[in-house]
Amino acid sequence: MKLMHLLFLILALVLGLLIKQLWFDTDSGPQQIGELQVKLEALKEQNKKLHNQNNHARQIINGIKHNYSAREELARKHLGLIKEDETFFHVIPSDDSSKK
Repeated sequence: MKLMHLLFLILALVLGLLIKQLWFDTDSGPQQIGELQVKLEALKEQNKKLHNQNNHARQIINGIKHNYSAREELARKHLGLIKEDETFFHVIPSDDSSKK
């Protein structure tokens, strides 16, 4: 009979330790699940923003690939290209500090 009491006491102790570890440790349990859910929501939001940026970049790339006027506009804006028979005027703003 004493062996059964001892075995029951050991099993109850092990069960108590497992329950404590599951519910009250910071590495596992509801606290950890809550933290992971917050991190998951933040990552989902970041993923959504990146997905939107990718879609926008894809639209710009497709516009450049299939639209000649868009390519021409970008070449004029970023590369300073001009057409034949065009006159290019480069206006330099005056320095107001030299007038003083």
